[in-house]
Amino acid sequence: MRVSNDPLEEQLATEVARSLARDYGADISSADWRHFGRLAGFTNQKPEHRISCGYAPYVLAEACQGKICPSASRRLALAQKSLAAIRASRQVYSPRTLSRSSKPSPKAFYTRYMSLYFKRYGEQIDKSRMDFAILRKMAQRDYTAAEMAEALREASPGLAMRKTGHEEDYITRTVRNVLDEYQSKHFFS
Repeated sequence: MRVSNDPLEEQLATEVARSLARDYGADISSADWRHFGRLAGFTNQKPEHRISCGYAPYVLAEACQGKICPSASRRLALAQKSLAAIRASRQVYSPRTLSRSSKPSPKAFYTRYMSLYFKRYGEQIDKSRMDFAILRKMAQRDYTAAEMAEALREASPGLAMRKTGHEEDYITRTVRNVLDEYQSKHFFS
């Protein structure tokens, strides 16, 4: 079902897909901006979606002109309203409302978790995976990108030896990847 000729923001496209899934009794967990074709013939093989005779449901598209559906503007408006409500509810409680002094410094936070990982997995742990895991925890506690970069720069063990000549690139990519993952997972949860 086409709702726009222009590309949609990922979150908006996902909210439209979820509203369609709710309206048509589809699998909401498979409704997001990356899933295509579920109503165009590809089957959902999950047991709870099987029809009474045991087959997986499917739709045969007999014709498709690629036109925008008549309810597109209504669906987009409802999705935008829903997104606004989701965003507003996430701002009611945010770790940013805590005072800065209630959070440990980025280096102290990193060092604390590094020692826990070393105790659990030993000194031979994959340090890049450990960096990523600790930055995930920092994202959950609302540390900024600059603070996460500071933590890596000041506390990641052997960073200069592990990433010789491209430490800053590694820091930038790691922080960006953590934040991208965190924002996508927590926006839609």
